[in-house]
Amino acid sequence: MSECRVLYVINGFNKGGAEIGLRTMLEHGFLKGCEVRVIGLHEGSPELRAAIEHLVGAENVTVLTHGPKLTLAALWRGFRALRAALRTFRPQTVVLSLRQTNIIGRLALLGARHVRCIAFEHIAKLEAGRLTPVYAALLWLLSPRVDEVWADCRVTLEGTRRYYRRRRRERVVPLFVADANAERKTDYALGTPVRLVTAGRLIPRKRMDVLLDAMSSLRAAGRDCTLTVFGDGPDRPRLTQRATSLGLGDAVTFAGFRPRWYEAARDHDLCVHLSDEEGFCIVVAEAMMVGLPVIASPCGGVLEYARDGLDALYAPMPAEPSAVARLIAGLLADPDRRRTLGQAAAGHIADAYGAVSAAAVFGTLTRTIAQSPAEPASAELLGRQHGRA
Repeated sequence: MSECRVLYVINGFNKGGAEIGLRTMLEHGFLKGCEVRVIGLHEGSPELRAAIEHLVGAENVTVLTHGPKLTLAALWRGFRALRAALRTFRPQTVVLSLRQTNIIGRLALLGARHVRCIAFEHIAKLEAGRLTPVYAALLWLLSPRVDEVWADCRVTLEGTRRYYRRRRRERVVPLFVADANAERKTDYALGTPVRLVTAGRLIPRKRMDVLLDAMSSLRAAGRDCTLTVFGDGPDRPRLTQRATSLGLGDAVTFAGFRPRWYEAARDHDLCVHLSDEEGFCIVVAEAMMVGLPVIASPCGGVLEYARDGLDALYAPMPAEPSAVARLIAGLLADPDRRRTLGQAAAGHIADAYGAVSAAAVFGTLTRTIAQSPAEPASAELLGRQHGRA
């Protein structure tokens, strides 16, 4: 595989599923034996950047702009850096992860039809914003330059087909590997107060405001409970203010981002996750992995690994505070069900996402990239077809 050169381009080293997923893949053998370069359009988390540098070598990681947010300047620099890498590094394969990277990456690759272009999709729906219609149009127009589509789960794969003129070769590439060293929950007796926990990036679609409202309802009904929130993000000030306005005070702890949050969460009584939209959703899988009873929105990868009534409970969608509060109260009142759900979840996740099976998946993926010559990119942008099904 010494001649296998792969360029992996991401928005930034953020503490999200796509970026943490890259680290997970590399840790379990992805691209082993290949020459790898990673370009981040902005820095994001220095800790995550350092972890990826440790895996591929600091000299093989390039950060184009420093700061926590992706800017137009970073996109322009990304386009220029990718064009330069095509000349100097000469990759056989370029992997483009996340939407903005896919736009500038596909543009840069228009003049390099011999290079395989892989679009890695991580969520089916574009984030709402003033540029969303522009992003959607550009992704669709530039989709003929994509040779293969990867997605973190089947739901993402199906949902992103709207952004392609026609179907390409497709693969589901899960970004989660169960931690074999993680201790499992053994005590399902409720604490005093009851300890709820959630995790994720603090952005509006995670609907943590609904969980705060549900918790307020539980406390108003006489249930003594607390909530620990693991994660960080732009919505944190608003959520902190909401918790204060609801009179929750010290009952809510914003614990920030922790790479192994599930170790601290294991001793809680119940995990609740209420997103409107998800990709694979690593945090729900991690909560199940350690045997926490889980209530989660049935979206994204949750639908694929969490089975309602068997190893998790589905929350109503869209999430509504009173319905969520009733679901939580019902599960808190049933110790046998909590234990059954938690133990079934831990066993299922260990079986489905163990390190051995992950290494086999990533090894096969790497061999496919290394051994299959890149086909010419589609000429649809020029009004021609090259005949590939």
